Amino acid sequence: MSAESRITQKRKREICMAAKDVFIRKGFKNATMEDVIEAVGMSKGGVYYYYKSTVEMLIDLCFIGAEFREQITYDFQKEHPNMSKEDIMVELTLIKMFKSSDYIKLYSMLLEVSATDADVRKVCQAMEQAQIKDFIESAGHGLEEIIPLANEEFFMLMKAMYVAQLYFDLEDLYLNRSDLFRDIIRNYIRKHRKEK
Repeated sequence: MSAESRITQKRKREICMAAKDVFIRKGFKNATMEDVIEAVGMSKGGVYYYYKSTVEMLIDLCFIGAEFREQITYDFQKEHPNMSKEDIMVELTLIKMFKSSDYIKLYSMLLEVSATDADVRKVCQAMEQAQIKDFIESAGHGLEEIIPLANEEFFMLMKAMYVAQLYFDLEDLYLNRSDLFRDIIRNYIRKHRKEK
């Protein structure tokens, strides 16, 4: 990577981190380019050189969030070496659906925008296809039985839970006090395993 490319990536990340704080604090719909420009402390032209809209920033933040989710997966598997593959996937799915994080909130905001913006919807669909591809590739390393979680039907359930978290605090209920979604995920995996 060239020095110019590294500087570009550094600047874009700096802008994104400022935008993340603004979007979380104000909500995406209430955030403006001017809010981000003020938060990052760059000139208006400097920010517009890298980003033409807050939507572009939100999209990049969701790609950064994908890195965050990969790290969660790696850390969880490392911390639970004796857990069954099915249990690992059930717990990771719950964490990805309900663990409160800025990146899940940002992805939920992106899903909301995609409901009314066809271009953003295409970006979301491309992200989902990449996630499904990555999931299936990781499943190919001895996790084949959990591939049913990588389909459009299950992704719709997950997206509904992401958006619900914009309005309701679900983390404590579904991660710590309820086995409802554990049972749903486990039964979904087992049902589709039997159908194969």
